[in-house]
Formats: sequence, structure tokens, C-alpha cells
Amino acid sequence: MATMKNESLARAAGLVRAADSVVLACHVGPDGDALGSMLAMAVALRNAGKTVFPSFGPPFSHIETFRFLPLSLLVPPEDVPPSPELMISFDAGSLDRLGDLAQPARRATELIVL
Repeated sequence: MATMKNESLARAAGLVRAADSVVLACHVGPDGDALGSMLAMAVALRNAGKTVFPSFGPPFSHIETFRFLPLSLLVPPEDVPPSPELMISFDAGSLDRLGDLAQPARRATELIVL
């Protein structure tokens, strides 16, 4: 079982390294762990020179409670590419939990679920 996890992790890391653009999504009405994880990945990917589209929704709103996070990185769901090369979902057990971002997840060439 550990080998399977290591292979999956290595494959996911390779997909992230190879991608020029990455859509990041967390569940609708995100809590701190979903939003924080997604934005941390957005910062890391931007620092690696990748184009990122971190989003959630609907409803899409900047949650005042989390103003200490880099909320300026967020993009509205309608600005997310409709068929992304790579999409990473955070803290969503099913595509339905992604709201409007479920369709881009279904159309993604590769989807990583964390």
C-alpha cells in the first residue's frame, strides 16, 4: 500500500512540475483549512512561475474572517479556464462540493484531489 501512495504522490508531483497553468479549487463556502491550503499552494505555484487560478463558489466572496490570507490571489469562478490542463481540488469529497467549478474539474486533462 505504501508503494501505491508513493507512486501516486510521485505522479501528482510530476503533473504539477510539468503544468504551466493550474486551476485550484476548494469546496463552496470554504473554511480556513480549505481556503488556506488552496492559497498556500497558489503562492507556491506562482513562486515557481506557474499561472494559477485559485477559486471557489458560488457564492464567491472574500471572507472577512480570513483577511490575513492572500485573498487577492482569488479569481471568480467564471474566470477559471473551462477545460484546464491541471486542476487540484482541496477538501472536497465529491465534485458536487465544488459548485460551479465541478464542470472544469470534469473537463480537466488531469485532476488531483487532496
